[in-house]
Amino acid sequence: MGSVALHVMRALGFLMLLCCVASLVAIGAAPSKTDSGSETDALIPFRKGQAWGYSTRDRKLVIEPRFDLATRLEGGFARFRADGKWGMLDSLGRIIAKARYQEIHAFSDNRALVALDGRYGFIDRDGKLVIACKYEYALAFSEGLAAVRSDGSWRQIDTNDRRTSSASFELCASLRDGRAVIRSDGEFGYIDRSGTVIVEAQYDAAREFHDGLARVRKDGKWGCIDKQGRSVIPLEYDKVDLFRGDLARVRKDGLWGFIHKSGQVIVPARYQRADAFHEGLARVELDGLFGFIDTSGALAIPIIFQSAESFSEGLAAVYQDGPAYIDRSGDIVFRPQAICRSFSEGRAGVYRKGKYGYIDRDGTLVIPFQYDEIQPFHNGFAIVRQGDAFGFIDRMGRAVTAVKFTYARNFENGLAAILREKSTQPEHISGFIDRNGHEFWEAK
Repeated sequence: MGSVALHVMRALGFLMLLCCVASLVAIGAAPSKTDSGSETDALIPFRKGQAWGYSTRDRKLVIEPRFDLATRLEGGFARFRADGKWGMLDSLGRIIAKARYQEIHAFSDNRALVALDGRYGFIDRDGKLVIACKYEYALAFSEGLAAVRSDGSWRQIDTNDRRTSSASFELCASLRDGRAVIRSDGEFGYIDRSGTVIVEAQYDAAREFHDGLARVRKDGKWGCIDKQGRSVIPLEYDKVDLFRGDLARVRKDGLWGFIHKSGQVIVPARYQRADAFHEGLARVELDGLFGFIDTSGALAIPIIFQSAESFSEGLAAVYQDGPAYIDRSGDIVFRPQAICRSFSEGRAGVYRKGKYGYIDRDGTLVIPFQYDEIQPFHNGFAIVRQGDAFGFIDRMGRAVTAVKFTYARNFENGLAAILREKSTQPEHISGFIDRNGHEFWEAK
C-alpha cells in the first residue's frame, strides 16, 4: 500500500521528516493506543496459503481468508487489501469500508485518511466518506486539524472540512503542541491552530514543537525557540537532539554536551561521545575511554573504561581488564567470564567462543551459549538465531517455537509477526504466533 508519507517525501523533501504520518501497511506492527485507548486484539490476521482472513485467539475463523493482505487491529479497526484495493473492518469483523481505496490509514481524531483515484479525503468511524477525495495530498488529523494540499498550496481544515483561515502556504505540517510548521518563500516558520502566523518564516529548517520548544536551524546552526518564537537556546550548535525530560544532547565543533530546556548549559560540549541519560546517568567518552556523568553534569563514575554500555536495571556492562558489571556508584558487582551486554527483564546477553547465551543479575548462566545472535528480552521473550533461522525463547530458555523462521518481530499484545519464506519485502509477513507458540496460518 502506498502512503501519504511517500508522496510527501517527493513533494515536501525536508519537511517530510517533520510532518509525515507513518501510516504504512504495518502488517506486523503492534496495536497502538489511538482513539479507543487500549487494544485487545479481538481479531487476529490469519493466513491460509496466500490469502488472509481473521480469526479469534482460539483460531476460529471470523472471516474466511480471501484478502491479499490484512493488518492487525489498531484503535479497534483493521485494514485489508483485496484485488489491490484497501478497505477497513471493525473488531467484530464487520466491514465498514469496502475495498475501493488506493490507500487507507488508521483513525486519528475519528477520521481516517483515504485515497481514491489519486485524491485524498477522510472517512468516519462508520466508513462514511465525510470529506470528499478532492485533495492532492493530505496528512492525518492531529489535534483536530489536518494539513491538505489543493491547487499546489497547503492549508489546514477541521474535521468538517472547514478551512481554519484563508491563508495558504508552500508547505504545511501537522499540528503538534498547538503549532504547525509552514514554509513560505523557501523558509520555515510556524502557525497556530487558527492559521495565524506566530513565527515568521525565517529558518532554513524547523522541527515540530515538543513540550513548548521547537528546534530550528539558520545559517547551518541549530537552536530552540518557544511557542512565541522567542530564542531559548541560541543558534550556535551543529546538532540539537530532542529533549528527554529537561535535558538534550548538543553537538558543537564535533564535541558533545548537554543543555537544559531553560537554555542553561549543563555540560559544555567537550566529549567525543555522549549518550542520552539512562537511570540518571549518561555514558560519555573522552580520549578513547568511557565514564558516566549525572544530570548536573558532574562526573559520577570516572572515565577509565575501555568500553561501556548505558545503565539498565541498575547495572552497566563495562570492560576494564576484562568484562564486568558496575553499579551506579561505579563499583564492580561481578565479572562474567564472557563479553556482556545490557540487562533487559532480568537477563543480559553474553558472548563466548562464537556463541551467545544469557545470564541473570547474579551472573549465573541461565541460558547456555548456543545461539549465533540474540536480542534483548521484550515482554517476556527474546528472539534468537541459530544459523539463518530465528525463534523465540522465554526467560528460562524454553523454546516457544522451533528456531525455524527467516524473520521475526518482538511480541506485542501477545502476538509476534514472523516470516517463513525469504523475502525482501517488509509487508511479506507469513503470519502470527502467540505466546504459546500457536500459529495463525495454514499452509494451504
